[in-house]
This record gives sequence, C-alpha cells and structure tokens, in this order.
Amino acid sequence: MKKVTSDKVLESIKKWKKKNPEKQKEYNKTYNAKRYAKNPELLKENFDKLHKAQVCKIIKNHHEDLKDDPERLSTDFIQRLIGIKCEPKKKINENEIQD
Repeated sequence: MKKVTSDKVLESIKKWKKKNPEKQKEYNKTYNAKRYAKNPELLKENFDKLHKAQVCKIIKNHHEDLKDDPERLSTDFIQRLIGIKCEPKKKINENEIQD
C-alpha cells in the first residue's frame, strides 16, 4: 500500500481548490452555515475579529500615510477613542521555533 504524507494531501487539496473555485466557494458556504448554526457565538466572534482587523489596517495606513504631518491625530489617541487596541505584528524569532 502506498504511503500518503500530510504534505501530499495538502498539496492535492490546494490543486483541487485552484481547479474548482466555484465548488470550493459552495463548500465553504455550506460548511460555514452548518458550523454557525451549531454555534451562533462563533459567527459573532469571527465577525468581531474581522472588524478589528479591518479597523487596525485603516489605523496602520493612517499612521504610515500621515507620519510626517505634525497635526495628525496620534495612533494611540485614535485607538483609545474607538476602544480598539491594535497589537503590532510579532516577528518570529528563528530560535523560538520548535520542531
């Protein structure tokens, strides 16, 4: 019997998704509908995460675009005003990665 590794399975799935985007989209709709029907709080949690990510992206762009403007509102002030704290992305230290 031929041994199948997880890498081969993942590669096969990626190829299928690329060849069948409409089927993948339909599968995702069905899967998510069932998942959220079982756990409605998960939908709210995922929506909240997405909303925060979008807000943080806007704040980051504001910071980068206006960094030389002395009259701009500070990033910290905007975050306190809207009540969302955007954490900087963590850089991965190669020494911390464990096999």
